[in-house]
Amino acid sequence: MKSLILMLTCLLCSAPALAASALGDVSVPVADRSAEQRAEALALGLDQVLVRLTGSRDLAGRAGLGSVRQQPSRWATQYRYLQQDDQLLITASFDIDGLLAALQRAGAPVWGTTRPQALTWLVVQRPGVGELLSRDSVDPVQGALRQAAAERGLPLILPVMDDADRRAIAVADVRGHFDHVMHKASSRYGAPLTLAAVLYTGQSPQIRWRLFRGVELLEQGEVTGVDEPQAVFAMVDRVADLLASVYVIRSGDSAALSLEVRQVSSLELGNTG
Repeated sequence: MKSLILMLTCLLCSAPALAASALGDVSVPVADRSAEQRAEALALGLDQVLVRLTGSRDLAGRAGLGSVRQQPSRWATQYRYLQQDDQLLITASFDIDGLLAALQRAGAPVWGTTRPQALTWLVVQRPGVGELLSRDSVDPVQGALRQAAAERGLPLILPVMDDADRRAIAVADVRGHFDHVMHKASSRYGAPLTLAAVLYTGQSPQIRWRLFRGVELLEQGEVTGVDEPQAVFAMVDRVADLLASVYVIRSGDSAALSLEVRQVSSLELGNTG
């Protein structure tokens, strides 16, 4: 596990900062526009944001979060009602900078806005046919992936699957672990992480996934769900938990790590003139 942490820690130097709006914006369904429903929705919305900022769904078991969760309206910078089909929603924005500062003061775990993008090659394998999801796919699995990534604050990106992608990679390449093909196809996106996954549909949907940094395999696993969205959420949770183990700062934590440098042929400095 320590070697995995070391490899992921290298991403800290290159990971982009996720926009605060991606972490602080939520939508919560409500039954009506009453004050009681609004208060409950803001509390649920704040908890969604805190899951993103702490890297954990276990908010009740985290020390220091009680004071932050007491007054949800304090952290809401704006909210409005939105009618979406037959469902009334409250869309709210929360103060990310203020919440991060409050979490630090409370000694709670903190995962800031520095989060590496992960290009996601996800094959949806249905009976007789497999599809590589694109960012414009109409498959419900695509919506579940986006929702799961948003809930955890993960910047997962899907390929465009244009002519260039279709010439470079196929379903069989991801499903068959032809990783050299996948890595070559991924290079055009410049994402530091690559997530390769196959969703096998059926009565108990299963996802087999692998996470790469460049061409290096960092972690792999299998998850199942009672339906396809639940399987997708379970995979995203595993990946989020893995990244949070590196990026989350815990008050009072300290550890001595050794840095391993690879593929360096010389330590001589160039002539600076």
